[in-house]
Amino acid sequence: MLNTNTITFKGKLTNKQILIEQLGLDKEATITVLIESAYQQWGALFNQHLAGDYIIVLPLAERQLLVCLSPFSSHQLFYRADDNGFFLSDNLSCFSQGATVNTLSINQLLTGRTLYQGNHLFDGVSMLTNGQCQIWQFSPRLELVSDHTLTLQQKLNSASNQSSEPLVDNIANETFIPTQAFNQLPTLARILTEPVSALWQLNFLQQVQQHTQPDLHCQQPPIIMQGVSKTINSLSASLLKRPLMRRQSALTQINSVLYEQFQRELDDWCEPNTLDFKTWLYLSYELGVQWAQKRLIAQHYDKAIDFGFCDSAKIKHWLNQAPVEQQSLTTQPVNPLFSLSDDSIVNIFDAMQRLMYHGYKPVTEKLINIVPPISAKLIKQHPKHSSQVESFCCLSLTLDHLARHANWSLI
Repeated sequence: MLNTNTITFKGKLTNKQILIEQLGLDKEATITVLIESAYQQWGALFNQHLAGDYIIVLPLAERQLLVCLSPFSSHQLFYRADDNGFFLSDNLSCFSQGATVNTLSINQLLTGRTLYQGNHLFDGVSMLTNGQCQIWQFSPRLELVSDHTLTLQQKLNSASNQSSEPLVDNIANETFIPTQAFNQLPTLARILTEPVSALWQLNFLQQVQQHTQPDLHCQQPPIIMQGVSKTINSLSASLLKRPLMRRQSALTQINSVLYEQFQRELDDWCEPNTLDFKTWLYLSYELGVQWAQKRLIAQHYDKAIDFGFCDSAKIKHWLNQAPVEQQSLTTQPVNPLFSLSDDSIVNIFDAMQRLMYHGYKPVTEKLINIVPPISAKLIKQHPKHSSQVESFCCLSLTLDHLARHANWSLI
């Protein structure tokens, strides 16, 4: 857990000299002095002026606490605020043991989307969004007194990194070894503290494992992954049990709220743009989660990582590219990781079959209908819906593994 009684800064600040000049500080001013001065100057919107990739936890006067993320961040902040107090961490694993799983979050992961906008894996645990800044009052009672999240336009127009020579990408184009994928699932799930729901997660895990350098530089532009959408239902008519089926409408409602937010931001947009909902959703919520998961994987193997596109100017340039060029960058189909001739696919279906006999406990058996022909049905569907089959197997197996490992329960 993070200490809420002292200032915490994690990450990097990339326009320090500019801020020192703007705030009239000594050229040797520390990060602590700079952050405190920036907040005094600009208030809760100060993260618009601080370029970089960071977390800030800042104790204020009168028993208040400020927590915030940079406009585009590869870091995360999770918190639980209840009668027992206020608990804050940059890693979800701190809240994992004995947690209660939110069924809606599993439904969202099954569609190939990341978790965002008030829908998180554990009941009672919330997560800050990129560009969000909150102020909490600790006495006489615990309450949230200020909550502001930058719009996408504000993020794009926020302070950018000071010019420097870009680092060379050293984690791209690594050879993926599909036959090792299955055995990596438990490790990856524990690193993420989340069921493995996207096959790019396995790909990146192997990329990091293959590297010997201590510092990783990811210069890859944003790539919008294609979700599995409703085709998960085509795998088997009776695959999902009632608790998951009932949450479909709630997931639709979340998407409706997000679309309304997108429309409001678009109405207030001051510059011409061709922004669509999918791109807005990705830049506002999903991109930061993908970066954060990559950071967790790198940290597990004691490697530092930085993201070249974690910068407002680069994201804005990418967004303003010609539609055809942008489309080639933003759309990446999900290629199958497994083949029926590989041991991996045999293992994964064998595992599904074994769990069918022993029963998914204590969470998965309440969500997924495991019946004797389930493995045969999945194998039959693999040639037509390979990504959906593999994603479903990875998610259900790792959900069951984490639920047993950390004693999860279900709402």
